[in-house]
Amino acid sequence: MATIKIDEPNINVATLTDWQKFIGRTTIQGGGFLLAQIDGMNSGVAPVIKTGTRLEVNGAFYKTVSDDTPTGTLQNNILYFVYAVPQLESDIVWIYSDVAPVWNAEKGGWYNENNRAILRFLYSTTTTPPRYLDKIILDSVEVMEVEGRLKAVEEKTDNTEFGNTSNYNTATTPVFNVTQTQIILGGVMKTFVNSISCTGCSGSCSGSCSGSCAGGCGGSCGTGCGDGCASSCGGGA
Repeated sequence: MATIKIDEPNINVATLTDWQKFIGRTTIQGGGFLLAQIDGMNSGVAPVIKTGTRLEVNGAFYKTVSDDTPTGTLQNNILYFVYAVPQLESDIVWIYSDVAPVWNAEKGGWYNENNRAILRFLYSTTTTPPRYLDKIILDSVEVMEVEGRLKAVEEKTDNTEFGNTSNYNTATTPVFNVTQTQIILGGVMKTFVNSISCTGCSGSCSGSCSGSCAGGCGGSCGTGCGDGCASSCGGGA
């Protein structure tokens, strides 16, 4: 049997053994506990562990009684982690480290040896001041797996998995077309031709016009063009 019942203390006549059971159960129940408030999650500022943050590390419970800032040397374009490092029979200190943690199911958290990681971010010095980007709180086993899948999709250049081989991740800057609008309705691409003004015409024409209503419209729009341009300009608006 792989899943067993946790021993319950005797609530009527408590002994040292019952006390040990109570401590053991509390530790199991609270294993992996993390209730963190991190300042700067949605901006590029340095992370700050805010007052009121509570967490469990290696079976011991901690709370932040005043704002705390991690320490450590950072380099450009490196993924870093914020670790809670327990001190011997004392408090914890917060540090930056580029050593990636691994999920520890028994402890219920992301660990590197006895140090628990609670935050991951990308450090960038391409701007002044430097920025702390892409912050995620490591509060579950899935969080970095989901993040990894999202990054894989963002970095993928050949989207054959999605039914075609077009390259959707290019360095080409898109150009807005003022004469056409394309949207997807019910999975079908729809193209709408916008009405634009044409020099020398009493109305407007659809499509692209150059000069004074190009093509058969001529400079004065010609016969039959009263409220729009001739067919060479896309027909009447």
